[in-house]
Amino acid sequence: MMGSPRARWVVVGVLLLAAVLVFIAQSGQSPRADTATPPAPGDVPSPAIPTLPPEAQLYSEAIVGRPREINPLLSDQNDADEDLVSLVYSGLAQNDASGLPRPALALSWTISEDGLQYAFALRRDAKWHDGVPFTSRDISVTVKLLQAKEFPANPALTDFWRRVTVATPGDYTVTFTLNEPFAPFLSYATIGILPAHIVESIPPAKWPDRSFSAHPVGTGPFVVKQIDAANGLVILEPFAGYYGPTPKISRIELRFYASDSAALAAYQRGDVLGVSRIPATRVNDAQRVESLNLYAAPMSGINILYLNLRLPVFQQKEVRQALMLALDRQRIIDRSLDGQGVIAHSPLLPSNWAYNRYVKQYAPDPDAAKALLAKVGYRDANNDGVLEKNGQPLQFAIMSSDDPAHVRVIEEITRQWSAIGVRAVPQVTGFSGLARDFLRPRKFDAIYLEWRDPAADPDLYPLWHSTRVNDEGQNYAGFQNREADELLEEARRDPDPEHRADLYSHFQDIFADQVPSILISYPVYVYAVDRRVQNVQLGPITRPADRFRTIANWTVDKKP
Repeated sequence: MMGSPRARWVVVGVLLLAAVLVFIAQSGQSPRADTATPPAPGDVPSPAIPTLPPEAQLYSEAIVGRPREINPLLSDQNDADEDLVSLVYSGLAQNDASGLPRPALALSWTISEDGLQYAFALRRDAKWHDGVPFTSRDISVTVKLLQAKEFPANPALTDFWRRVTVATPGDYTVTFTLNEPFAPFLSYATIGILPAHIVESIPPAKWPDRSFSAHPVGTGPFVVKQIDAANGLVILEPFAGYYGPTPKISRIELRFYASDSAALAAYQRGDVLGVSRIPATRVNDAQRVESLNLYAAPMSGINILYLNLRLPVFQQKEVRQALMLALDRQRIIDRSLDGQGVIAHSPLLPSNWAYNRYVKQYAPDPDAAKALLAKVGYRDANNDGVLEKNGQPLQFAIMSSDDPAHVRVIEEITRQWSAIGVRAVPQVTGFSGLARDFLRPRKFDAIYLEWRDPAADPDLYPLWHSTRVNDEGQNYAGFQNREADELLEEARRDPDPEHRADLYSHFQDIFADQVPSILISYPVYVYAVDRRVQNVQLGPITRPADRFRTIANWTVDKKP
């Protein structure tokens, strides 16, 4: 794949192969972006955009889907919205490539010794796109909007902010008081801030607001100059009053299409210079386009086979270790995922600041797997190729959605496990039924999911703490380990990154030893940009919009 003579791959981070973004099929997944409806135009038509001078640099990109709410409080349900929000808005902090929060609208912050109060010193040079100065009042109004019961944001987001008290001692100071220590708080401080002088007049129940979506006003590096909903076009230009580095690109045109095929075709027609994503089904097509550079980067999330630890068959650690040792996960990636993935050794991405680089890694070793199973009493008593213990065969169902790639994964896992005497019976259902009827009520033996995690903070408490094993939690495997619980609890209380990294490192060691579920691979993201676009850097990303993290440095070569 890397040897294509026609397309240049730019691979970052730990990736050593061509890769493609996998949209994660998970419980509560948001609707696909390509089903979104375009924003309604405002009451006042957008002004005509003047023609760019010959020396100006224009970057245009094809995006799958349509924007609906160019609003940072409502954008998490739609990738197209998040793309625009990342260019238009700023938060108090922003995450770097490792997931650590860095200053943005806040110059600095301090945390009280008890971990309950966060005090932010704000920039005095930030302005809104309409020229109004940014102050602490904007933060207060934004948070109060999130706290309003009528405001239609993600319930998990609003529930969190309702437990936070905000105070503004001065125009350029804001403090947040929590009801209990919560070290991941700074990751919530990355949410984009709204302009108080505009949004405070709009009642919470009136959102989504048509006029605001048509004329968004932020503090970010680019200002929206025009929204042409009918033609699927949004035009942005650098904001002269931006507090950060001035982008070198003179204008961005984002064009929206209904499918990945249509987006790539737009590039091939010369309508755009970039394509926001290249899925597995189009990687070969993109490789054949000589003028395209393909950038591959790790994507926050994991492809995982959950084991239901409530079942007797999975309650012995040695059995779970044997199942892991029996798998050639690179073969699974190559054969079932078209080579699009990187073997996962931890529930955290290798790029994350809390990743344990010395965590135990399981290389495929079927002989060692057989020895472990024999050690705990499994034998092929009937000479039928299936191990059993106390008259019970080592047999269970393995489920997935009916997505062809998912089906290929569980079929390949089934084949590999059969070689050591494990009979896994593949079962397939539609995704909605998989989540509703099997995953959430924990009515499964083993279940394969592509899990997309948009959080940059390494907080693993919601996914693996024993209090989250019930139907409302996300500890689907039912993992319960007292030492692991204590590590996750302490890591949530202590905001010191170094101490948290040590705690998570220890947790990852426990996870690798206990194998509560089978980690298959990390999802990855592929971005295609014309070779005339220079200085593009795609590091590990939490969500697709992070591809614009270094856009201030991009330039466009006028030569074909």
